[in-house]
Amino acid sequence: MRARHRLKGAKEQLFKEVLRGLDLHPPPCASLVANRMFYAIAALAYNLMKAVQLLCLPDPCQGWTVPTLLKQMVRLPAMVVRHARRLVARVEVAVSWLDWWHQWQARWWRAVVAEAAVPSG
Repeated sequence: MRARHRLKGAKEQLFKEVLRGLDLHPPPCASLVANRMFYAIAALAYNLMKAVQLLCLPDPCQGWTVPTLLKQMVRLPAMVVRHARRLVARVEVAVSWLDWWHQWQARWWRAVVAEAAVPSG
């Protein structure tokens, strides 16, 4: 009985993390269908953030909650500037994160180049 109770408590904590961490409560619409879509998109965002956390972040970051992930990874201060006739987003990154961002950028560009090299059809 205790194990079941602990499991139930753990699941409630997970729901609380998702709802409060992504600021999803109360539902935004009066329509059930619209709220379903809202929560489906939120679940996708949560799963993507957790996947990035598990696959890309170092061990000290594995215990981060959703609000911490949002603060450290998603809500980055940036300035949009015009450079060489293009709009560029200049992102400010803490020095401690600079190496991680360079590695992420290199992996991302390798994936883009590899996908572009695959012939379609």
